[in-house]
Amino acid sequence: MPAELLDGDAPGTAVLARLREFWSHQGDLRPAIAATRALLRWNAEQHGSEHPDTLVELSALGALAMRAGRAEEGGGLVERAWEGVRGQLGEGDVRLAVVAQNAARFLAQSERWAEADDALNLALRIRQKATPDALGMLSAQRAEVLVRLARHSEAIPLLQQALEWYEHTFGDEHPTTSARARALGDALAQVGRTREALPHWRRVHRFFVASGDGEARAAVAHDLGAALESLDERAEALRMLEDSVRWTREAGELGRPHPALPARVTVFASAELRRGRVAVAEGLLREAVEAERALSGDRSVVVGERYAALGAFVARTGRVDEALGWLDTATSLLRTGAGDNDPRTRQVADSLVGLLLVRAEHALQGKDRQLAAVALARAWEVAAPVLGFVHEKTRRVRDLRDRHRLN
Repeated sequence: MPAELLDGDAPGTAVLARLREFWSHQGDLRPAIAATRALLRWNAEQHGSEHPDTLVELSALGALAMRAGRAEEGGGLVERAWEGVRGQLGEGDVRLAVVAQNAARFLAQSERWAEADDALNLALRIRQKATPDALGMLSAQRAEVLVRLARHSEAIPLLQQALEWYEHTFGDEHPTTSARARALGDALAQVGRTREALPHWRRVHRFFVASGDGEARAAVAHDLGAALESLDERAEALRMLEDSVRWTREAGELGRPHPALPARVTVFASAELRRGRVAVAEGLLREAVEAERALSGDRSVVVGERYAALGAFVARTGRVDEALGWLDTATSLLRTGAGDNDPRTRQVADSLVGLLLVRAEHALQGKDRQLAAVALARAWEVAAPVLGFVHEKTRRVRDLRDRHRLN
């Protein structure tokens, strides 16, 4: 059919292009690709392989190939078209914007974020002049790339523009509108504008409650709860955190916890601790440890981090012996898995050595030289290689050992 529609006639190309757009929007990629191949062949025969119109069709073919799962093949076509049109078309030409958008999709998929941003920035400049009322998808696309580049402040105006466009185009209750609201809330929170993020997160939470998507509901409830807690809106924060943890506990499969359970339970524990519910908070931290062990194994770095959090908590309750056990194990796991120079290792080692110094000093006050010697020996084993010989706590360990002749 494509060849019959063309028959060397330009009006036939317009009909075929409209059919291609219809098939593409319907997700019917096979006829869309066939139509694009026909349009590409016709333009190459009429204008040559390097003509802008030919390159636009080459870009369209590449974009459809990527949608069909042929990322490498499609990306090569898109990049070739992008290189070709940039030298021929000026910023007043919408064809350049079309090819730039297709190129940006491939560049983003390849995690070439800076190049993707350059292409999208160019496309936006062109579209703002040519089609200023239809920038929503393009604004969202560039905003996502800016977020990947950690340029959240620049992304926020684009995310606001995209959200307004999606609201107008699809309505307030559409899934894509909700996704745009979530992205805007996340970006606002990243730059410290947490209170401005709250209405967007609340809106997304209501959407997922209504839609029955428990996974998404639990995720946004967790973020919303943590944000509310940081703003001292504690009653609503606790409801959200409880909602998130309740679903996450029930969502494990085949006897394994949900991957998000340790982190969500830990945040919930912090909220409970701020309310003075020490026993509840400790139970939640122990739950986080067990969930992480089930997910990651007994010898992983993340388990070491959970041990460290529990050890620090137990230390604050005055149970030094138990705290030392958790922190010692955590330090060993972090040294093995992350290395002595990792900031996490150094932080936990610092806590461990500090507690060992307290233990040694108390032992010396009680004339228990053997207990002090054991504590200082372990402190030296950790402090010297991890904290370094010039660190304050390392010097204190050495001074105590020398002064009391415990070497």
